Amino acid sequence: MSVPSRCQISFPVALVLLGLGWVSCDQVRESRQELSQKIRQQAADKQDQLLPRFDARTPDTESNRRRFAEFLDMNPPAGVRRLYCYADELGADATYALAFESGPATTRAIIQRLGLQPDTTGLAFSGQLLVEQAWWDQVAIARAKPYSKREGRVSSYLWRDEKTARTYFLTFDQ
Repeated sequence: MSVPSRCQISFPVALVLLGLGWVSCDQVRESRQELSQKIRQQAADKQDQLLPRFDARTPDTESNRRRFAEFLDMNPPAGVRRLYCYADELGADATYALAFESGPATTRAIIQRLGLQPDTTGLAFSGQLLVEQAWWDQVAIARAKPYSKREGRVSSYLWRDEKTARTYFLTFDQ
């Protein structure tokens, strides 16, 4: 009869230890993935702060939602959809445009928050962009009642097309 060695482990104990090893490996892998995701998100946030993105081709991106909050001084309400943003930052003057679908209450809240007034200049500003965008409807803008505000060299315009429930916002330097 042999004497059991102190190093021998019974089969059930070995299975338990092996299972614990897998569990802890899975936990390490999940923790590593979570950390990696947080780092990527923080890097994207920093990049967005330094070089803000304007997604003129893809609606409802996180970048466009950030631009909405940045330019309209409010987070996009739940009813905001098909949100597009555009930037023309070439040259000394910059132009930024946003277009989105929403209820009239959102448009009223933006007008109030930004202090926009019915435009009485009679200049019939067209809101034309340097680069044509399919979502920027010049015909709808031309027939909509404009709201505007000018602060120093910065002008802001807002139009709402009640037929399509689309709101158009444009701000630019002069």
